[in-house]
Amino acid sequence: PAPPAATAAAVPLAASAAGPDLSSSGVTLELQPPPAAFGSFSPAEAHALRLYRRRLPECNVDLPPDVPCSPAHPGLSPQRKRRGADFLHLLVHGQGARTAVARLEGKESIVGALTLIPHAAASFCEVQLLAVASSHAGRGIGAALLGAAEAWLPGQLGGGA
Repeated sequence: PAPPAATAAAVPLAASAAGPDLSSSGVTLELQPPPAAFGSFSPAEAHALRLYRRRLPECNVDLPPDVPCSPAHPGLSPQRKRRGADFLHLLVHGQGARTAVARLEGKESIVGALTLIPHAAASFCEVQLLAVASSHAGRGIGAALLGAAEAWLPGQLGGGA
């Protein structure tokens, strides 16, 4: 299938009935559209990448240029090819990767992010990254992102999660 247009909108995600209730906290959840092209980040994906870099410093590494990148992560820029591949960038823009974000209502910045890859043919999903801003940790945002993704997935996986 053709890649989606760069103007595709984020999809609101409903919190799972079994997950924490964020309705009174002013936190909204949304699933970002698939990346239009490798390296073209939506503002929410750019915020998610910054959050991952802050909260998951052990993952904020460059892969050496002599280590071949996965074929699922094509198209590094000429500058990145000389320096190696940015591991977090590759995860967020992996083939089929989708990023869900939690943000405070009316705010552009995000307080949580979840990057996953649904595998419809095998009826499962890989969670690649999950992080919550330290200022909002312990409030159920990570659990809400996971629950919302679980509620969204059956439609993507042909009915079974």
